[in-house]
Amino acid sequence: MKNFSRKYKKHISNSGFTIIEMITVISIFAAFAGIVLANLTDFNTSISTENIAQDVALVVRESQAKAVSGVTDGNFVSGAKPSWGVRIDRDESTFYHFADLNNNGRYNAGGGCENPLNECRDVINLPSGYSFGKICAISLSSGFEDCGLSSVTLTFTRPQQVPYVIDQSSGLPTEYTRVSIEIVNQQGSIKKVIVGRLGEITVE
Repeated sequence: MKNFSRKYKKHISNSGFTIIEMITVISIFAAFAGIVLANLTDFNTSISTENIAQDVALVVRESQAKAVSGVTDGNFVSGAKPSWGVRIDRDESTFYHFADLNNNGRYNAGGGCENPLNECRDVINLPSGYSFGKICAISLSSGFEDCGLSSVTLTFTRPQQVPYVIDQSSGLPTEYTRVSIEIVNQQGSIKKVIVGRLGEITVE
């Protein structure tokens, strides 16, 4: 009976976790949880940036569709073809949807969006923490890509689905084709809205 009692006590003393083992298990679990949460945060950030880029692309598509469909809203200069566009500036968190009332391929700012006689139709704000990053476009004359653009104006004029693309900020606007516009957030997530040579609009 004494031997049995002694063995039983020994078995009890060896069961369960020691403090060191418990600390080790908790540390491993915490490290694993941290990795999972970090990856989940990165994934959610990427999804958010993707959704915002899709929203920007949607405004570009709307301009294209309005022009091709012949929407004039009654305020275009007499004889002018239906022409709609967007103006985007690097490092800004707002961009403009406009009606090119006089068909000059430029966004004529001023007067606000409330007056339909002005070209501005809508000022769109990106969510907090997001802005437009690098703007790249291929020069129509040289064929080389320029990633130093400070702004880009894309104008669609009926019946063309291909946009007229210029950098309005330069003294003499340069014509471009195939534009890539970055949307970035403070965590470094980047998505691109790309308008191709044939007028196709995609997000990458």
